[in-house]
Amino acid sequence: MIFLFGLLGVVLLWMAQSKGYFILPHTEKKSPIVNFKTVLIVFAIYLGMTMLVAPILIHFIKSTYALFSLVPMPVAVLGWVQLFTLVAIFLLFYLYSKTEGPAFFKKIWKDRSVPHSKPIIIDVLMGIMTWFISFPLVIVIGQLADLLLFYFFGFENYEQVAVRYLKTTLNSPPMLVIALFTILLAAPVIEEFLFRGCLQTFFKRYFSPRGAILLSAFCFSIFHFAPSQGIGNISLVASLFVFALFLGFIYERQASLFASIGLHIMFNTVSTCRVLFFPE
Repeated sequence: MIFLFGLLGVVLLWMAQSKGYFILPHTEKKSPIVNFKTVLIVFAIYLGMTMLVAPILIHFIKSTYALFSLVPMPVAVLGWVQLFTLVAIFLLFYLYSKTEGPAFFKKIWKDRSVPHSKPIIIDVLMGIMTWFISFPLVIVIGQLADLLLFYFFGFENYEQVAVRYLKTTLNSPPMLVIALFTILLAAPVIEEFLFRGCLQTFFKRYFSPRGAILLSAFCFSIFHFAPSQGIGNISLVASLFVFALFLGFIYERQASLFASIGLHIMFNTVSTCRVLFFPE
């Protein structure tokens, strides 16, 4: 399986390279619009809502149920809290963007001033097409890392946090709908805004586009580190790093966040379908 995916990956990469796909369009040197304050604020909004506000809200609801009800808190409540958290994050991002001026975040989402600017639908399609180029390589890297973990540490049969989360929602339709919304739409939009739109653009203040892609990809992969996966994080981080390189590249190539969101949504959709329809 590794050999077949590896061969397919090599062929697709060679074809893309021969067509000039991996050449970043030349643009004039411009002063990046994202500063450290912006990066700090948007990440504070996201982490504050997900790691502080949401847990406090869940604890409050659980305590309320324990005081006034004989039955435990319904599991579906967790889904509604998650939905509230996502809506609040989007709202806070929007409100912060208003403080920076109307054109500030528009340039992050779609820089129409570059000479090679394309319609948004083309950006999305380019992102989807990039999935076909990147997916075999991401699979190969993940499987090679799994083999090394088994060979050196005897480590196997671990399950990624995202997969466990999705499986826990299968018996609750409301939670499943919210989980699908989170995985297939909200997470790609939020993560691309954070890591490509803000962080990668900020890195271009000090590094070349290629250097910014590498650094943002590294941060993206480390961000998904999960203590509960133990040493299995090596496989996850390695495969996500490769995936994030393509996310960063297509963002720079198209000068559009819609391109990397299209790739991210495609990747998450295929991965979700594998869990739902082809469980191991």
